[in-house]
Amino acid sequence: MTTGAIYGGAEGLSAGLSNANQVGEEIDKMSIESLSAKSPKFNEYIAQVDPSIPQEERAAIAKGMLKEDAESMALWATAGLSTVTGSVAGAGIFDKALSSK
Repeated sequence: MTTGAIYGGAEGLSAGLSNANQVGEEIDKMSIESLSAKSPKFNEYIAQVDPSIPQEERAAIAKGMLKEDAESMALWATAGLSTVTGSVAGAGIFDKALSSK
């Protein structure tokens, strides 16, 4: 099972980083208007930014906060699930490979 855990951990991290990157890219593509209309969390973040900062800068800061949170959630959710499933699958693959010799 140790080889499966190593395989699963590597697979989980790789998948998590890939998904986090994809989520971040999608948020980067979204306009401020779209985020404001579709994301309560974005609106929550923009309300937390210093109101003395110009609105455009506040929106950019809030977008960065949203992107960071979404990337982190995607990384850990994907990595956790992929590590578990990869460990089980990896153990099976390695056990079969080792036992067939």
